Amino acid sequence: MSTRARTTRLVGLTALGGSALALTTLHVLEPGFSPLTATISEYALSPHGWMMNVFFIMLALGSACLGPLQPTDRPARQWLLAAWSAGTLACAVFPTDPDSVPTTVPGYVHSVAAMLAFTAMFACQIMHAIRAKFRLPSIATMSGVVAGFASSGWIGFGAGERIAVIANMAWIAFMIFATARRDPASEHLAPS
Repeated sequence: MSTRARTTRLVGLTALGGSALALTTLHVLEPGFSPLTATISEYALSPHGWMMNVFFIMLALGSACLGPLQPTDRPARQWLLAAWSAGTLACAVFPTDPDSVPTTVPGYVHSVAAMLAFTAMFACQIMHAIRAKFRLPSIATMSGVVAGFASSGWIGFGAGERIAVIANMAWIAFMIFATARRDPASEHLAPS
């Protein structure tokens, strides 16, 4: 395993861990936000809102680290991972709007970036499930995302979104771990 691949994996997993820590900390520090109805982006409107930006930036960084670990003969997956990472980063740069005010340009950009990011990640997982030898992680994650958003009508959109975000974070971490089991000298870096 090359030093570059080892470093990329370490940075990716550390960033994902940092994003999970930031999101968990926000849930503890801001108990007034309902995890059932409030979206995670709404934490940016709280006194500890800077931690929401840390979450988005760390998630974007951790996700971006998976791209170079993907097989080079699968450029579509790399582009989709880049789109997810860029959309996640855009969510940090353009904050959401409070429900009580009309949508602003930054709030609109935030919403569109989030939708495009989720769509890109879902497409990436579909491509992986079709081409991979070990499809279960992608199928399980897609099921979690669909279940999260489909159930948001009766459990609350905030809860559905959290299920989808956690499922995506788990998939990214799994994929980074899975690349560590391959020998780049003999085959591609990531599960194909």
